[in-house]
Amino acid sequence: MSDAADRKRKLEALAAKRANESKPAAAPTKKPEAAKPKSSSSNSHKSKPVSKSKFPGKGRSLKHDDSEDDDDIIDDDSEDSNVESDISEEFSDVDSEDSDRPKSKKRKSAPVKKSSSRRSPPPKKKSSSSSTKSKPKKKKSKGSDSDEDSDNLSVASESEGSGGASGLTAIKECLDEKDLIDVVAFEQENYLGGLWRYVEVSEENPNPHSSVYKSTIINTSKELMTYSDFAIPLDWPTYLPNQKVAFYFDKYAEHFDLRRHIRFSTKVLEVKELHDEQNRWSVRFQPVLPANASPDAPPPVIKEEIFDYVMMCSGHHWKPRYPTFPGMDPNDPEAYTGEQLHSHFYRQAHTYQDKTVIVVGLGNSAVDLAVELSLNQSEVYLSCRRPAWIAPRWLLGKPLDHNRTRLSHMVPLFLMQLVVAYLYKRLTPPIHRNMKPVRKPMETHPTINTLLPERISTGTVKPVQNIKKLGPGKRVEFEDGTVVDHVDAVLYCTGYHISFPVLEPEIVTDGKEGAEESNQVWTWNYMVPPRHPNMAFVGLFQPLGAIMPISEMQCRFLVRTLVGKMEPLPSEQEMDKDIVALKKYIRTRYDDAPRHTIQVDYATFCDSLATKIGCFPTLSKLVSKYGVVEGLRLKLETIFGPPTPLQYRLVGPHDWEGAREATWGYAGKPAFAGSKYLQEFLPAPKGKATTTLAQSTSITNQSREEKTTTSTKVV
Repeated sequence: MSDAADRKRKLEALAAKRANESKPAAAPTKKPEAAKPKSSSSNSHKSKPVSKSKFPGKGRSLKHDDSEDDDDIIDDDSEDSNVESDISEEFSDVDSEDSDRPKSKKRKSAPVKKSSSRRSPPPKKKSSSSSTKSKPKKKKSKGSDSDEDSDNLSVASESEGSGGASGLTAIKECLDEKDLIDVVAFEQENYLGGLWRYVEVSEENPNPHSSVYKSTIINTSKELMTYSDFAIPLDWPTYLPNQKVAFYFDKYAEHFDLRRHIRFSTKVLEVKELHDEQNRWSVRFQPVLPANASPDAPPPVIKEEIFDYVMMCSGHHWKPRYPTFPGMDPNDPEAYTGEQLHSHFYRQAHTYQDKTVIVVGLGNSAVDLAVELSLNQSEVYLSCRRPAWIAPRWLLGKPLDHNRTRLSHMVPLFLMQLVVAYLYKRLTPPIHRNMKPVRKPMETHPTINTLLPERISTGTVKPVQNIKKLGPGKRVEFEDGTVVDHVDAVLYCTGYHISFPVLEPEIVTDGKEGAEESNQVWTWNYMVPPRHPNMAFVGLFQPLGAIMPISEMQCRFLVRTLVGKMEPLPSEQEMDKDIVALKKYIRTRYDDAPRHTIQVDYATFCDSLATKIGCFPTLSKLVSKYGVVEGLRLKLETIFGPPTPLQYRLVGPHDWEGAREATWGYAGKPAFAGSKYLQEFLPAPKGKATTTLAQSTSITNQSREEKTTTSTKVV
């Protein structure tokens, strides 16, 4: 009997058994535990939804029933022999044995208090089966955290915020399988929003996780950044300021009741693989003391809990990457004496009013800062090493990302590049000589800013070449010999290192030499490290599009695999082969730069995962559900219209009743403009925590008493 069939038979048997146990006639045989006090609902800034699963979907052969797999994102015709040779040498050790890999090091730490509320691990099943039916769960008295009767998997979500774009959807997708999964999320801060919550840099908080500055506006349209089953209101702006994005996360968490599953103000110290029979993980954490805590306050107690599955949702925009220029070191006798700051710590332009500033970089943060500073009477020089294509927010009368339809993905790349280059030439101002791209369009991550060409044309932003030397004093010299004698500040908009300090580095890089410095990761489909069962990364990619719907699709895929409702993941060898092929494609398609090592296209990647999940809106599924006429109309919209996330809820598992109306509303159909699914968010029901937009920048942890202390069961 195949693994899938055997797993299905076992799970159905278990479901029947638990259904019988839940009948009223079956009196409980043991005295229920007394209700335990609920702990704070506060979440850690670095929060990870942890999911304990009895159905680890790794290490088994994957049976491909569909012809679409990674072919959607890997173009074999684009391989060249030189790239293949480089890749083969760089990743030649993919078949090495696990025994040759570095082992986890023991860390010296404060005494660990293991949670007494944690249940013993459930007995391991002989096999797991895929099933479309949920397992019935025994009822527990309100406030009880007893897990003795729970066979559910425990999943931990750890991130710089489980309250961020990836962490929140990880929790929500686990809750969609709440009969099979118990989820706990750790959040270091006492608020939701992750990177999108504006936080001041201060003496008490000199290195906040959030990197948004006061004026940050997202550069993807609301229609393509919305979560698939919680549509952003139709009358909101097309491009949302950071306050609106954070407020949207608040309402998303409120709507799906996510807060009670998050441990706010809890810092994760270490996530360690136990290498036991169940492939479980240990999570060590401690509470975060408030900024006004007394110096004499006792140190927080370090605790440890065990989980079946861990989702790392902290992303990679927290550890600044700096360039290296002569004169940067303040100890150099001819050092630069002006201010040097990474954009991660920049907040408002008034600090640099009437000053001379050099902005280093040509990504979205760099051009945003250059434009903002120039509008604040600063003299701005924009220094770049790699010129890039600068795109406006609007093109051909619609948001830029609405022009990238599924139809356009069917056009060969070289034709699309010709079309894009023509549009640039005809519809944008002339490109400054220091900013003429070397690569073709769509071979580098696009930089989006409508105002930059206008600021350059007025001389308020001056493009210059790469810096050659800083100092002495406030002197700066560029590679073309140009010198600026009085520079007050240099702002580095040079990206981030990929780093997960709570993990052993080889989990992320597979032990590849130099991988950490060059931002190389070794994960299958940007999610699964092949040699580390029951671990997944969410949001660890650089998207051509918004991160929210891609992270959501990753979580839908991971959760359904975890509970045995999809085919198991590929074997280690198959994963390694897919990873090498993807890296080869990236090397061929994109510029060789750290920012492109984890590049992913929103529509192509999501369509690939949606096909595996069964939620891709095919014509047959749309016609079956909505009828011939409406099904055909919807299919045409998915091809010729923007590929909105809502389309992944039209059909398939966990479809959404509002997906059709919201899809037509976003498409501009007047009959659906008043749909209840696209209206302004309603106030929270009485008794539920909520926030207004005015409050969204200063969330505090309310109702700490409402959170339970158990790590394996969150009620």
